[in-house]
Amino acid sequence: MQEYLHIQYFTVIDICTSSLSTDSEIISFAALRFENGVPTDRFFEYVNSGVVLSDSVSDILGITNNTLKKYGTTMEDAYWQFIEFCYDSELVTAHYNFDIKLIERICKEYDLPTVLIGERDFVDFLEMYSNNIR
Repeated sequence: MQEYLHIQYFTVIDICTSSLSTDSEIISFAALRFENGVPTDRFFEYVNSGVVLSDSVSDILGITNNTLKKYGTTMEDAYWQFIEFCYDSELVTAHYNFDIKLIERICKEYDLPTVLIGERDFVDFLEMYSNNIR
């Protein structure tokens, strides 16, 4: 954990999905960039892939089908914008294993490059936290 406490420049990412399965659809990408512990930039994009959200998912996330239809862009556009925002940064996530499997599947389905995965450093803060409270 100590090696992560000194990262000066990083981006926290959050990928919202239509369910808790890696077979679900991405419905939004979000990211918050930090420099020296201070938020400096943010990114958010809804994705309109045609998925229909259940009432329970809409209630939990506060995102409706109408919101996705009205404000969502294509997966391809949202993904490229997300990559552009995150590309040159250490990435921090709360669900690394889930996010990576989801990104790999989406990249394969939409014929998109997996540039966020390769030789990248990711920090999974939930895993880091749970490993250090035991």
